[in-house]
Amino acid sequence: MTLRGGEYMEKLKARRKALNLTQAKLAARVGTTQNTIWRIEKGRLRPSLELLKKISIELNCTIDSLL
Repeated sequence: MTLRGGEYMEKLKARRKALNLTQAKLAARVGTTQNTIWRIEKGRLRPSLELLKKISIELNCTIDSLL
């Protein structure tokens, strides 16, 4: 699975905001820190497949829709 540039970061951020979730709330739900979510959304960190799976569950979407 290849993460394409900044596209997935924008999709993740847009989906999170559409659900009125803060980075902190999403982080708490997936068992990570707000800083980790911030770094993913800024493209400074590539999430593991496990974390991406947890995020997609909380955002009620598929991993593919984020990629």
